[in-house]
Amino acid sequence: MSEIPKDTPHPLPEQETIRAKCFHPTGVFIEFRKEEIEQSIPDRFEQIVRKYPDRLAVKSRTHALTYVELNKAANRVAHALLALRGEGQEPVGMLFESGAPSVIASLGVLKAGKIAVSLESTFPRARLSYMLEQSQASVLLTNNANLPLARAFGDLPLINIDEIDGRFSAGDPGLRLPPD
Repeated sequence: MSEIPKDTPHPLPEQETIRAKCFHPTGVFIEFRKEEIEQSIPDRFEQIVRKYPDRLAVKSRTHALTYVELNKAANRVAHALLALRGEGQEPVGMLFESGAPSVIASLGVLKAGKIAVSLESTFPRARLSYMLEQSQASVLLTNNANLPLARAFGDLPLINIDEIDGRFSAGDPGLRLPPD
């Protein structure tokens, strides 16, 4: 074992404790290739889908989705958004309770190259209206559970993810999205 050079500052005991907890379990530093970190969230997610298609990705009291099932559902949301609004970055309101539908919607918005604006269905209607107005959301994603509330926001186009069917592709949209 080599000695630590005298001019090397010794970490504080707290730093050593933190470092010991954060170290990779194998004791080996794993360096990521540049391509692995400089990619969009949808691109990285699609790699995980290819690697672990049948593993459980999302589980709640009412839903259990594998990576393939989650990817297909998110792709249908992305294709529905692209059919309604076309390509390009723009805010999309998402009115859901927490759970699998909000994960599907969030991933679908990202796959379409849009900006996700999460709205809590428990917020007062005036607060939700203010958030939609300030974000300049171009469309509102929701589900059957929140559809009556979503309809209260007037002329904003709605997409109910519970009604998205086979007319929208379950295949990856294939958009080249920057990592940012």
